[in-house]
Amino acid sequence: VRFCNQLLAHQNENLKIEHVAEMFGADFDEYKVFAVFCARQQAATDLIEQEKANKPKFMKHLN
Repeated sequence: VRFCNQLLAHQNENLKIEHVAEMFGADFDEYKVFAVFCARQQAATDLIEQEKANKPKFMKHLN
């Protein structure tokens, strides 16, 4: 997870993927796969948070 967070932080700084991969000593292809995985995890987390935020409103409609 920490690696994921570092990855996302570096991507936000618009560093080249190759540069970050070198920094972490990761194979470029492995890094790309992992970057996609991280992005998906982040998207999933955001979606879950959004759902949690929307749930109370939805429940009110049912009552």
